[in-house]
Amino acid sequence: MEVRSPRVRRPLLALPVLALLALSACTDFGEELPTSADVAESRAGSPSDLFQQDLGPAIRAANRHTARLMAQSGVVGTAVGLNDEGEPAVRIFLMNGRIPNLPDRLDGIPVQRVVTGQFELRADRTARARPAPIGFSIGHPDITAGTLGARVVDSSGNVFALSNNHVVANNNNAELGDPILQPGPFDGGTISNDAIGTLADFEPFDFSGANLIDAAIVAVAPNAISGSTPEGVAYGAPSTQTQEASLGMGVQKYGRTTGFTQGTVEEVNVTVSVCIEVQGFRCSRAATFVEQISISDGNFSAGGDSGSLIVSQNGNRPVGLLFAGSSTRTLANRIDAVLERFGVAIDPTVPGEGEPEPEPEPEPEPEPEPEPEPEPEPEPEPEPEPEPEPEPEPEPEPEPEPDVSIDQFDVSTRTTGPWRRAVVNWTVSGAVSVRTELVGGGSVLDSQTTSVSGATASGEHELRTRSNADTVRIIVTDADGNTVTQERAY
Repeated sequence: MEVRSPRVRRPLLALPVLALLALSACTDFGEELPTSADVAESRAGSPSDLFQQDLGPAIRAANRHTARLMAQSGVVGTAVGLNDEGEPAVRIFLMNGRIPNLPDRLDGIPVQRVVTGQFELRADRTARARPAPIGFSIGHPDITAGTLGARVVDSSGNVFALSNNHVVANNNNAELGDPILQPGPFDGGTISNDAIGTLADFEPFDFSGANLIDAAIVAVAPNAISGSTPEGVAYGAPSTQTQEASLGMGVQKYGRTTGFTQGTVEEVNVTVSVCIEVQGFRCSRAATFVEQISISDGNFSAGGDSGSLIVSQNGNRPVGLLFAGSSTRTLANRIDAVLERFGVAIDPTVPGEGEPEPEPEPEPEPEPEPEPEPEPEPEPEPEPEPEPEPEPEPEPEPEPEPDVSIDQFDVSTRTTGPWRRAVVNWTVSGAVSVRTELVGGGSVLDSQTTSVSGATASGEHELRTRSNADTVRIIVTDADGNTVTQERAY
C-alpha cells in the first residue's frame, strides 16, 4: 500500500491512494462531537446560553474521578462539555468504542463516551530525520514513498532498516547497493541529499508460485535510524520478543500516512491474490500470498503505510509487517517469517543525539630523572626468626542479602479458544531485568523479559500457551547478578 505516481507498471492502489490521502485529510479519527448548527439550535436556550451554563459541578466531578478513569486501559482523557440536551456533561475520551465498565453518571453528572483515538504529537512523518524513527517516509528512488518499519540487527551487529520489497526494492527491479532515500521521493527525498543507506537484500516476488513475505532490508549506519517511534508519539519501542497473531488480538502500528492506529486481527492463515503492478485502471500483474494475517477495520492503514511494523497492543510485541490492504482489511506478513528470512532481530536501540568527541588531554611533560643515590653498604643478614604458628582461618562472613526485591506479583488467568493466558502485573525494586515464565510440568512454555532501571519499576507481561500450565514464575535480577524468584499457581 505504497503511494505511487501514475506510471506504467505500478501497483493497483496508485489512483485510490490519492483519493484515500484526500479523504484522510478531511476526516476525523473519533466520533463527531455535537457542534453543528442544527444540533446547537436543538439545545435548550439560544447558542449564547450554552456558554452561560454552570460548569462547576461537572468540572469538580471530572477532577475527582479522572485519575481513576485514566488508570483504565483504553481511556485517554476526560473533559467537560455539553450533551445533546444542553446540560453540562463529563466526556470520557476513548481509544475505541469497546472499553467496558464505564459509568453513565459521575456524582450525578451525565457522562458521554467519545472515541478520539490516541492523541499524539504532530510529528511530520514525511520529513527528513536523522536518526529516522519508526513510521517515517522511506523509498527507492524509482518509487514514491512507503514506511520505515523497524531497526533490525544481524548476528554480527550490522544495522538495517526493515521495509517492503515494493517500497525499497521496486518490485524486484532494484539492484543490491541501490541508494535508499529518507524521506521517499514523493515526500521530497533526493539521492544527493537524502540517501540513508543502500539496499542490502530483498525477497523477490514469485509470480508463478506462493509468496510468504514482501520484505527487504537496507544497510544503514548505526546512528542513521532509531529503533522507536518519535519520542512521546504512538507506542514507543517494540519488544525484542515477537508474538504469533491470534484471532481477536489487539494490534497497533505507526505508519507514514495514517500515523498511529489500532485494529484487531480478523483472520489468520490468509491466502490472497495481491495486485503488484497496474496499467491504467487494470491490474497487469498479481502475486499469491499465503499464511498471511488480516486486520480490521479499513481505517487501520492507507497507501504509503506499507512497511509498517505491526505490534501487539499489550507489550508491543512484533506481530507482522504491513504490505497491502483493501477498503475493509489490512494484510501483513508474519514477522517471524520476515526476520528468519534475513537472519535479523528487532533492535529497539535509540541512538543518542551525538556529542562532540572531547579534545585529547595534552600529555604531561616528562619529569627529570633523579640523580642516582649512592648504593648503601650491605647490612649483615639477620638471623632467621622462628616461624610463627599458623593462626586459625577466620569464619567466612555471610554474603549480604541482595537489595533487589519483588514488591508486587499479581496474576490473572483466562482461556480463549485453545490458548491459556496469564497476565502478570509486577512492581520491583533495585532490578535491572524482570523475567516472567509460564511453566507446565517443569518446562517453560512461554516467557517475557523486560529491562528496567531506577529505584522501582512496574509493568505488565502477558504469557500464553496451548499446553497445560500449572505455575507462573517471576525472576528479578539486579546489576550484580543477584536474583529473587517467586511463583504463583496458574
